[in-house]
Amino acid sequence: ERVRRILAIENNGEMVPVDHSPDMDRNEKYIVEQKTVVPDVRYKKYKDARALLEQKGLNVRCEQVGQIVIDQRPVAGTPVNGDRIVTLVLSEMDAVDEDSGYRRVPGVIGLSIRDALNRFARENLHVLVQGTGKVVRQSPAAGEKIRPGARCVIECKAPSELAEFAGW
Repeated sequence: ERVRRILAIENNGEMVPVDHSPDMDRNEKYIVEQKTVVPDVRYKKYKDARALLEQKGLNVRCEQVGQIVIDQRPVAGTPVNGDRIVTLVLSEMDAVDEDSGYRRVPGVIGLSIRDALNRFARENLHVLVQGTGKVVRQSPAAGEKIRPGARCVIECKAPSELAEFAGW
């Protein structure tokens, strides 16, 4: 939604808010500031989010690959110039429940800590890491639905411990 706001006019060297100005003369200078309020497009399909933002005159940039918007910058409700770029963070379709916005926990058992953290970050989930090496356990389990920003715990074992763990 476009918001047109005339901030002030110059009147005898003094800046006067337009709302309080008795008459506007053509020769007076005034400042017009047009802003667009960024809509909330989180949990929408990418194509719908992009269409809505472009309809409001905003440019779109994407981070990550996917079909569902899981985050946006600037946040919804921020007034911006019409040519501003809105960055959308995307996720795979099956990772987000469109109705509730909940995410499905990715399966990370067997991955390195780095790879596991990257998967959780893509879903905007926080992680508590216990140990080092490869992931041997995770909580909540892969596929469970949890709210954005929730904390997950992964337990990791070093390669030497994995050999013992596997019974070698």
